[in-house]
Amino acid sequence: PGMSCQVGMGNADYVAAFLHLLLPLAFEFDPELVLVSAGFDSAIGDPEGQMQATPECFAHLTQLLQVLAGGRVCAVLEGGYHLESLAESVCMTVQTLLGDPAPPLSGPMAPCQSALESIQSARAAQAPHWKSLQQQDVTAVPMSPSSHSPEGRPPPLLPGGPVCKAAASAPSSLLDQPCLCPAPSVRTAVALTTPDITLVLPPDVIQQEASALREETEAWARPHESLAREEALTALGKLLYLLDGMLDGQVNSGIAATPASAAAATLDVAVRRGLSHGAQRLLCVALGQLDRPPDLAHDGRSLWLNIRGKEAAALSMFHVSTPLPVMTGGFLSCILGLVLPLAYGFQPDLVLVALGPGHGLQGPHAALLAAMLRGLAGGRVLALLEERTSRP
Repeated sequence: PGMSCQVGMGNADYVAAFLHLLLPLAFEFDPELVLVSAGFDSAIGDPEGQMQATPECFAHLTQLLQVLAGGRVCAVLEGGYHLESLAESVCMTVQTLLGDPAPPLSGPMAPCQSALESIQSARAAQAPHWKSLQQQDVTAVPMSPSSHSPEGRPPPLLPGGPVCKAAASAPSSLLDQPCLCPAPSVRTAVALTTPDITLVLPPDVIQQEASALREETEAWARPHESLAREEALTALGKLLYLLDGMLDGQVNSGIAATPASAAAATLDVAVRRGLSHGAQRLLCVALGQLDRPPDLAHDGRSLWLNIRGKEAAALSMFHVSTPLPVMTGGFLSCILGLVLPLAYGFQPDLVLVALGPGHGLQGPHAALLAAMLRGLAGGRVLALLEERTSRP
């Protein structure tokens, strides 16, 4: 995270530095190439850095950088002093560059007080020079440790202290079992209501034609009048088949189209199907007039984030509603300052992104949102689009 940070910084601290400092500047600079001086002194167990970033953290940081410069990222190995940690961190970086999903991050995702202070100080110093840092208050006092550092967070490490020496001399238990996230056989599948043979797709994207069983589709559609029409029912069947493929590990990510009149009902079915068929924690990012189902439990298994929708009827940590920023760069600030911090804190294993009526997004904005959410849930991101926006 930078100067003045205590040793012992972990995954949450490095992710926070990327989201609130590095990426805003990088997007404003708009590079054509990203060069990474890939030193791993910050990796757990390193005797020089004395930090606690686990190997999978470097996969996430690399993936966040891949949204820049059209994905042209070059990582140049610099070094590291804990061979096991170095090897696994390099492996995670290379796998990400090759397109493999990032494994889930371990540990609490709340940055510590020292990291927050360093980030705020750097933002305040750079704000006069970068417009992206002028859109938020950089002089605000950071949150207190009691509200940002969960119980169980390791205490600050002292340079040369016994904890640091032990971490440097013995492999951490976190390194004993590498956290791998192999890519499914199908990277991305597209489910359209009517297959389009003229649609040109990238080599690693397939157009799905199969559907769930008719009886099963009708059972899920029965509570929703808007799903009674044949077109909506067909779209729902293809969505259910695609979602099952993602939950079974056969498909990594997907795009499904649905008639505009059935968008809210289809999203409701997708949420319930995901939670009942394997997803333990589901993040739904709904853009536009897509209301959260009133009977969806506030049990911590789902987080509903609505952009440009109605305000939540009742306060809940699992239902967040925000207007779409109108300022230049406002949508990017919303992603980096709200969507991703909440998403990383929630740590979902399935992400739904839905563009509903009145979402107000241009194509590049929607693509950016989906790309930046790829680091979550092992890349299991399902985008639900209105049928009229799914065709070129």
